[in-house]
Formats: sequence, C-alpha cells, structure tokens
Amino acid sequence: MKFLITGGSGLIGTRLSKVLIDSGHSVNILTRKIKKQDNSSLKFFFWNTSQKSVDSKCIEGVNVIINLAGSSVFSLWTKYNKKRIIKSRLDSLSMIYDLMKRKKHNVKRIISASAIGIYPNDQNKVYFENSKNISDTFLGNVVSEWELKAKIFSKINIDLSIVRIGLVLSENGGMLKKLLQLNTFRFNSIIDDGNQWQSWIHIDDLVNIFLYVSLNNIN
Repeated sequence: MKFLITGGSGLIGTRLSKVLIDSGHSVNILTRKIKKQDNSSLKFFFWNTSQKSVDSKCIEGVNVIINLAGSSVFSLWTKYNKKRIIKSRLDSLSMIYDLMKRKKHNVKRIISASAIGIYPNDQNKVYFENSKNISDTFLGNVVSEWELKAKIFSKINIDLSIVRIGLVLSENGGMLKKLLQLNTFRFNSIIDDGNQWQSWIHIDDLVNIFLYVSLNNIN
C-alpha cells in the first residue's frame, strides 16, 4: 500500500514512516521543510497551509492518508498561539479535501489524528469513544472542531477513521521530553494538580494502531 502522511516529519510521523516502510509499504510525506532525500520507499513533498500551497503530486498512487498535521499544543496558550493551534488543524484538512476534489486519486481512507483532550478531566469517570461528554476547555473545543472538520470527507465517499491519542511516550520527544526539560530546570513537573488520571501510550503502540486500522479498514 502507499501512504500519504501529513505532519510526517514530526515525532509520530517519523516513527510511523519507518514502521510502514519496514512492513513493505511506501510513504509520501507532506512537510514544510524538506530535509531528506527521496528513495524508492519514501518521498517528500512540500506544502504550506498558511499559504494554501501543496504539491499535488503527493497524492499520486496513494491508498491511505494519515493526517497528523497541527501546531503543537505544548506552548503558552496566548491568543495568537490558540488561533494557530486550531487554524493549523482545520486548514490542513481543508487543503487535503480540496486537493482530492480537484485531482484524480486512488485514496480509499483517511485516518485523522485527534486527542483525548476532548474528554473532561475526572477522577472517577472512565471515558470511551462513544462518550458524549466534551470538555468545556480550550483543548476540548479544539478537538471537537478538529473531528467535525474531518467528517467532510464523507462528502466525497472517503472512509474516515479518527484516532484519539493520549500522552505519547518516547525517548525522542513527546510529553516525557517536556517533563524532563522542566525537571532539568527544577520546575515543578506535575501536570495540573497531580491527582488526575493521565492516559498515556508508547509511540510504538500508537504507530501500530495506525497500521492496524489501515490494513483492517476500521472506521
């Protein structure tokens, strides 16, 4: 199979690309900064969501799109950063949608990243994918709009899978790296009040979820 990964040069995308290629698949990556050379299994294509530009060749021969694009939420939530966080997610989906509408393609499925930030913090309840509770926080609103935007692909008969991701643990980045940085500078690295539950996932388990969903056509 051939995959297109948006946000593919980030922590998750880099690991996911390796797992896909090692499994015998080929990968196209959409990125704002092309740093590496193409090879037979891995090709890089330029895009810029703020400028609404994308290399349309990125979608040629692709069967599955995995959307990981979006500005990091690990930043100070200033008014500017909040706007950038939500806009980057919505714009990336819009650009892929518009590209698929105007260019002939073989895409059958899009798997869009989401986040467990859609659920409220709670020390007693366990939330599942069919839970109706949505957090009234900034992050809850971002995820809610993000998922709603992803559903536009049903208009062009593309199967959609949404993966709500928890805190990703990796030696190379993610939440663990941020907490270790705080610890190095002797800041308190407790999240919130330190008592709430945190759903975490190892990066290898996460990328294998994407692979499993792709191969088994799970909506």
